[in-house]
Parts: sequence; structure tokens; C-alpha cells
Amino acid sequence: MTIHVVQAGETIGSIAAYYGVNPTQVATDNTVPASGALAVGQTLVIRFPRQVHAVQQGETLSSIAAYYGTTVRQLWRNNWSLRGGESLSPGQPLVISYFEEKLGTAVTNGYAYPYIEPELLAEQLPYLTYLAPFTYGINASGGLLPLNDDTLLSAARLRGTAPVMHLSTLTESGQFDTQRAELVLTDMEVQDRLVSEVIQTTLRRGYAGVDVDFEFLPGQLAAAYAAFLDRLRRRLQPQGRFLWAALAPKTSAGQPGLLYEGHDYAAVAAATDAVLLMTYEWGYTYGPPMAVAPLPNVRAVLDYAVTTIPSEKIFLGIPNYGYDWPLPFVQGTTRAQSISNQRAIELAVQYQIAIQYDETAQSPYFHYTDHAGVVHEVWFEDARSMDAKLRLIAEYGFKGAGFWNLMRPFSQTWLVLGSLKASLFYAEKSFHIRNLSMSDYLRCKLLHKAILSSPSSASCFSRGSKAVISENQDLSPSFSRSGFSQEACMCQSPKQPSRNHACQSPCSQRDSQQNRQIIERSGVAQRPYCRCHLAAVVCGGSPDGNTVDGKSSSPGQKHHHC
Repeated sequence: MTIHVVQAGETIGSIAAYYGVNPTQVATDNTVPASGALAVGQTLVIRFPRQVHAVQQGETLSSIAAYYGTTVRQLWRNNWSLRGGESLSPGQPLVISYFEEKLGTAVTNGYAYPYIEPELLAEQLPYLTYLAPFTYGINASGGLLPLNDDTLLSAARLRGTAPVMHLSTLTESGQFDTQRAELVLTDMEVQDRLVSEVIQTTLRRGYAGVDVDFEFLPGQLAAAYAAFLDRLRRRLQPQGRFLWAALAPKTSAGQPGLLYEGHDYAAVAAATDAVLLMTYEWGYTYGPPMAVAPLPNVRAVLDYAVTTIPSEKIFLGIPNYGYDWPLPFVQGTTRAQSISNQRAIELAVQYQIAIQYDETAQSPYFHYTDHAGVVHEVWFEDARSMDAKLRLIAEYGFKGAGFWNLMRPFSQTWLVLGSLKASLFYAEKSFHIRNLSMSDYLRCKLLHKAILSSPSSASCFSRGSKAVISENQDLSPSFSRSGFSQEACMCQSPKQPSRNHACQSPCSQRDSQQNRQIIERSGVAQRPYCRCHLAAVVCGGSPDGNTVDGKSSSPGQKHHHC
């Protein structure tokens, strides 16, 4: 996978030709309209198929999966065009595998209201480990408010996604209620009833576990809340069920505010099997225009969280939406409209606005003027911002990701997630030169034109080493345009054969993130160099005849042409 940022004058056809991929797949994967209209600055996820199957008459997804030793669920993930369905037609191409193979797995959970469009739910479920129907609330006597979750449970099971019961303090009015929470946490008779109903519902409905979301708890209820969670967990464990809890995004133990004070990170983590950090809503309906989840703010929460919670217990909360603010912003008056990421792109196309990207927040944004003359500011998520957030899972060693929510369509969320499974739990520390990925070898080879045959060039097999490459001055401008990091990682120079070394320090996750954002046009090669992280894209073979993706690779051997 690579992430392409649309430039002025580009079309789906020209972009697909540049990467040597099918334009129909690019358009379908990225939900490009039939007109082909693109916005400057819009991201496109480009995937590179390794093996493609042409559907024959009478074949089904099950028969094709069995033939190739894979699963229907994996075929859904590999082929966004299927939309989680099973309809096939003769001659239809199906991607069996991509060059970026999965080396690990991340646990993923998504939240959906019962009224979600069935088609929208179906296309997202193959990418999720769990689905949490939102929500079982609590009535005035401590019993459960009913939830019509039949359709969601059926759809989840059909596509191999385990359902999780979501329990919250939402009332009949649809609002989080502090008094309702206090009733449950302080009246043991009421709590007994609630716990019993939760257990019964979990077993009757076949839920894999329970996800608890009590918000707006005052500080004096923090201990009672943790005790309630501990009690519920002890009741669930003999039934083979787990317990999670959602946590407000705190940066310190004593952070003031009703949203934060009742959530004792350490106590809640000790009482549950996992927690979800709600790392979003810095940009919100009644607040000033800004990114929904700016990366520095997210990191501040994570840096505090890992001091009190085992990393392997943490789900990173990820927003799947954006906001559109009318300007000027007036506190207490201005109300932003929540929109899908896809709608944000449509607005940029409609008003012919170039999408900008805030490198600090790691979020896209733009301004437009509507037909009534009102200026708007839009912040949303795209493939770059999703990539930046998802890579935090590996950096911090988290359990996985929790997506709020599934109600708005955006294919790039799931394409990036699916492509990153290879790297999420594959630590990027320092590797011996002989075990370096072929993608790094390839990018260096193309930047140097023929690096292996040019004894005068510096040979870099690196995730980025501007310092070493600068030994060959005529190449440094192209290297600078590549966006590689400043760190010198695992490079060797023919001029100084003894200078084989590993990184002085491991490549940082942030550097790695930057290195993999986009395939750049280096100005050296006619074709792009492939930034397929830890992939098996072999153009010209390995420098030392290494085994790549389980296959022997000798110099000159070509498994794929970029």
C-alpha cells in the first residue's frame, strides 16, 4: 500500500498508470464518483495485487477461498468491491493477495447504532474483530433499556465478527445521566438487578463480552465505579466472557472536570480485561474549529495512560468522522455539523477547493464558501491521518483500535487498516543488513538508478539515511525529495567497505510514519519506487540472495515489476 496525494491536473487514469495498477480498482477502493472528479490534496490508497483470480462460471467465494487456502473473510478484505457480499460474475477479478502480506493481527472493535444501513455495515464488518451495538442503557429502576440488535448480531456472525454488548448510562432521552450512574453505583439492590440482567442478556444474545461506558462521573464515584466493574468482571469470567471499559482522554491523574474525575485509570484497568481510550473530540460540535484527534493531544493522553495501564490492555480510540464549522466561530452560538470523511472530500470537489494537511495535528482541513456566501472550515480524517493514528498501536504496544463509529462511509479507513496489519505488531527496531526488507532495497536502487552496478555510488539499504547518501552529492536532491528521515539506518558505503553498521539508534516510529506516507516522485526513476512496508516487492532481486516472503530471491530475479 501507498498513499497518494492528488496533484493539480491528475486523473484516476494518470495516477493508476503511474503506479502500474488498475484504474477501476483505484476508483472503487477510494469511492471516487463515476465522473472521476478529484480534489487537489485528496488522498488515494494504492494497493499492489500479488495474485488475482478471474471468476469462473459456478464459482463461489467459498470455493475460491478453499482453492487458494484462504478464507471468505480475507477475500472480502482484499476486495473492497465485494462490499462484504457474495455476488460474483464470470470474469470478475478477485485479488487473492497483495504484496504487503499480513505479518500480525490487531484487535479491532467498531460501534454501530441499530439503524445503520445494512450495506454500510456489511462492507466494514470483515475488517473488525468485534462489533458493539450502541447501546443498552439503564432505566430508572436499574434495569436494562431494550435494544433492537437482531440485525447487527446476524450481520456480524455472518461475516466472522464477534458481537460485544455495550452498556452505558444513556437514558430514555438518549443522554448520559450522572444520576442514573450514581443510582447503580451506590444502591446495591439496584446494582444487583443490573448485573443479573447484563449476565442474562450476554448469554441469551451470544455476546462475547461487555463494554461499559459510564461517562460524566464525579470524582467521589471513582472508587465505586471501579468496584462495580470488578464485580461485573468476576460474574462474567466463569461464563467465558470479558469486560472492557471506556475511559475519558486524561493527561494526568488529577485532571479536573466531570468528564475525567470519575475515571481512575489504574483502578479501572485493574478491574477490567481491557480499556478504550476515547482519544477524539478535541474538535467537537460546540467547540472552535480544529482537528477531531490532533496527534500531539492524542500522544499526551497515551503517554500518561501507559504509566498507569499495561499497554497490552489498551484500545486506541479512533474517530471515523469530521466536522464542518460555519464561520466566524462564536463560542456558545456556533454549532458544527458532524460529517463523514467521504462527505468532506465531496465538499472539496464540489467547491473546487484544495485540501490542506496540518503536519502537526496530522489531519486534513480546508475552507470553502457555500452558495449563501457563508465561509466554512472543515476538519476530517483521510488515509494519512488514519495511517498516523494506527501506527501508534505498534509504537505503544497496544491491544488494538476502537472505531467511533461505523455510521458514516469511508473506505480508506479500512483499506489503511487492512494494509497496516503487517506492521502493527512487527516492531521496527534495528535489523541486520541481510534481513532488510526488499522495499528498502528497491527504493535505494531506483534512487541510484543502478546502485548495485555503480561502484561510485553510496549503497543505502535503509529506511532513510540522508547523511550517508549525501556522500554522492548528485543524488542528494532526489533523496531530499523522497521524504526520508534524517537518521542513518543500516547503510553501507562501497567507498568505505568497513562502514557496515546498524542504526546508531532505532528509527523512530514517527520517522517511519513519515517514510511510508506517500510514494514520492524522485525524478530519478521513470517508475515509482515502492514503499511497501516490510513487503515482498522484489524488483531486481535481493542484494544477497535472501529469502523474501518464503521464496528464494536471487540477484536479477523479478517477482513483480513496480
